[in-house]
Amino acid sequence: MTILVMTIPVTFLLVSFFVIAFVVAAKKNQFKDLETPAHAMLIENEENEDLMGRKTEHEK
Repeated sequence: MTILVMTIPVTFLLVSFFVIAFVVAAKKNQFKDLETPAHAMLIENEENEDLMGRKTEHEK
């Protein structure tokens, strides 16, 4: 029974930490565009910029 006194508060702390981390990441638009960075290296752009607006290695 004494182990429950320790594990329940620790569980609440861990859950609250992950919920806060998720909310902060969602507010900073971490989950807004998941596909463009993955496809950026596969698509060549005529202006030598990738889909995220950065210069490619050929331009540097």
